Amino acid sequence: MPSPSSGLTLALGEFDGLHIGHRSLILLAAYQASSYSGILLFASHYKGKGNKFLTSIDDKLDLLKTDRLDYAYVLEEDDSIYELSPEEFIKEILLPLGTKKVVVGPDYRFGKMAEGDIELLKRYFEVIVVPFVEISGHKVSSSLIKEELAQGKVEEAKEELGHPFSIKGKTKEGAHIGRGIGFPTLNLDFDPNYVLPKRGVYFALAYFKGRYYKSIVNVGIKPTVGGTSPSIEAYLFGYEGTDDYGYSLHLDFIKFRREEIKFASLKDLQKQIESDKEWAMKLEF
Repeated sequence: MPSPSSGLTLALGEFDGLHIGHRSLILLAAYQASSYSGILLFASHYKGKGNKFLTSIDDKLDLLKTDRLDYAYVLEEDDSIYELSPEEFIKEILLPLGTKKVVVGPDYRFGKMAEGDIELLKRYFEVIVVPFVEISGHKVSSSLIKEELAQGKVEEAKEELGHPFSIKGKTKEGAHIGRGIGFPTLNLDFDPNYVLPKRGVYFALAYFKGRYYKSIVNVGIKPTVGGTSPSIEAYLFGYEGTDDYGYSLHLDFIKFRREEIKFASLKDLQKQIESDKEWAMKLEF
């Protein structure tokens, strides 16, 4: 960790999704650093914007592994952090890290009630403001990506994220209904604070037990079998394991297939899944 006199260049923001706008800011922080560069992250999602996130703190740290930053600082979950005034945030968090230069977006706000702004930062640090990134005339933002996912537009979300929208978790035991109709699935135990894409069936890439698999994924409540709570289950092409519970499963959503519907019978559901698999096998990506 750098000493307080080392001259840290620090990227500041919420960074939900680590989309291409965030990455431009992070890249500039790395190149503008005269000594060390870093990013400041919150372990929990900012409560003022709701609890649903695109990326957990673990997701962010994984994505940052390919960047050129020297340090990633994580503020642990503590409600008192959100009660710090802007001046207190600067004096108790930023200055002790040895921060000399900060890199932010044009709308960056901080401190209690988001009362801190760029002008206040300029009293303490050299401030570099990075313009918004635009695609097709609109600003890339986490809120826009969430709106697209709500419509099942995972391809558009991927373009703005710079990577596929992903959900990670552990496998858990299900009701074995898929196994009974010839399509055994892995059921995902995921953080309920993830933003979920539109209910329906998707083509996804699954990373499981050291391998990538093409897969079809259902996001929804499984109405055909009387489900009521949100669930995610994936059928992995070529995977023949059973009872693999408690293992990490990473799903990259690539393309939307259809909305979730209630079928008249399991036989009808089986026929539809066969059609979904045939569609997925023909996809080029």
